[in-house]
Amino acid sequence: MSAFASHLARCQHTEELDMLLGEWTAQFEARELMEFLQKHGIAAGVVHDHQGLYDDPQLNSRGHFQHLDHPALGRYHVELPAAHLSETPA
Repeated sequence: MSAFASHLARCQHTEELDMLLGEWTAQFEARELMEFLQKHGIAAGVVHDHQGLYDDPQLNSRGHFQHLDHPALGRYHVELPAAHLSETPA
């Protein structure tokens, strides 16, 4: 039986499994790995830094951020509510 064939076996070999997964995932860029895993039916998402959030295509396509100009702060991002309601706009 494989050291990773069951949940119990994986728990008993956590350090080895973490090492193997770390070696395998290191060959990918974060977005590339996310797309590969999703293509194969595995739920995955990229954990972004701040700039990555602002550049995320899904968030941008949903209009998640708005740019505002402030007299002292200059141009900055505002995160809008996730729900878009037709009769009560943000």
